[in-house]
Amino acid sequence: MFSVFYFGARCYWEIRKKISQSSTVSITTKNLQSQLFHALVVQTFIPLVLMYIPIGILFFFPMAMWELPFKTSFVGYTIALYPAIDPLPNMLIIKYYRNALIEWFYWCIGRAKTSHSPSMYSAPNSTVPRRISVSVL
Repeated sequence: MFSVFYFGARCYWEIRKKISQSSTVSITTKNLQSQLFHALVVQTFIPLVLMYIPIGILFFFPMAMWELPFKTSFVGYTIALYPAIDPLPNMLIIKYYRNALIEWFYWCIGRAKTSHSPSMYSAPNSTVPRRISVSVL
């Protein structure tokens, strides 16, 4: 874990230094780089909380000759939750993914988006057909 924190901090400072020294990098690129780094930091803590700490507790208590005051089945649950929770930081922290997720959620519940502006994922003058008919010969 020391290596993860050490190299994570070094990576953070190097990225900050390179971005601040570069004059050709746009604001959008800087923002995206920052969002990606924050998502990576959160994704680093997810396995720590869901796998390493519970398994560490499970191994440490018997080695110290202590009785576990709780059932140990939670370890299996936390390990099973990991693949489902791991992509969530990317979907929630990165702006474009978050906006797409919100738009998809509104589409699923049948609500129109509150703003009348065109979707950021389609061309401004494009028309999307409501029904597509395909004839098979």
